[in-house]
Amino acid sequence: MEIEIIKGISECKKIWKRLSKGNTIWNLWEVVYSLYDKSIHEPYFIILKEKKKEIGVVPLWFDKEVKIYYYFGGIYPENRVLWFDINLFPEVFEKMPGITKIFDFNLEIAKKIMNKFPRLSKYFPESDCRYYLNLKKCNYSLDEYMKSFNKKHRKNFKNDLKNLEKFDYQLVWETTEHFDEFISLSIKRFEKESDMTDSQFVKEFKKFLNVLKKKNLLHTIIVMINGKVEGIEFGAFFNRRYYILNGSHNREYKNLGKLLIIEHIKKAASLKADIVDFLVGEANWKQLWNFEKEPTYDFIKQ
Repeated sequence: MEIEIIKGISECKKIWKRLSKGNTIWNLWEVVYSLYDKSIHEPYFIILKEKKKEIGVVPLWFDKEVKIYYYFGGIYPENRVLWFDINLFPEVFEKMPGITKIFDFNLEIAKKIMNKFPRLSKYFPESDCRYYLNLKKCNYSLDEYMKSFNKKHRKNFKNDLKNLEKFDYQLVWETTEHFDEFISLSIKRFEKESDMTDSQFVKEFKKFLNVLKKKNLLHTIIVMINGKVEGIEFGAFFNRRYYILNGSHNREYKNLGKLLIIEHIKKAASLKADIVDFLVGEANWKQLWNFEKEPTYDFIKQ
């Protein structure tokens, strides 16, 4: 096997387009490229060749601020996959540079590598869990999903939503029209813990949403009370998977966050999404919703 390193962004784009399956939003070039900042990130694609023919790629970028190589797209994308035969992993591992980190690795691929090459298991620490709702199992029905709760839980859930009606709220589906209000709500709710206090993250996230909007993948629910945005949640639908991306709300209105999520589940069901992907982390509330979960693994070579 031969190795070639490509650093030119134009050539990297061509390679990505040739070798990516493009079956999730995280495998779409336009989506991950929206998170690229040439002042910070330096592309570093490891091209695998056999008899001069491309047989795979490890698409990395070097983050010049923290001196770490990440999968192209950085730390936000999830469910990362390999674009080469896993039998080549030990050879590829030796070619990976410096400190290389791939967060939220695809569970099935991580398990296959660890089972086949036990000596490399130490480079795949279990990190967190991914949460999801299998709407296909529920026949794309909110009522069927609600049957996963016991009778008391279902009753309390419905009462919580019913009690919000006294505020005479309005629901609006849009895209990025109220991005600034989202920033304000996030900082007000989470204060220093909010990602929106990081200007670089805000810049990248806005570009990310705009790409999803341009590709007609973005679905954003807004809750208006007395003419003011009090809740917002961003979602995206692609290839029968519905992603809950980010959101915030005014905590003075109890259970407003619950309303945002239930409306996204309804939207996903109407679109016949097989899976609603609630992404990694924030375990407490996700477990209360009876979502399914699977462990996630990071890959860390240092």
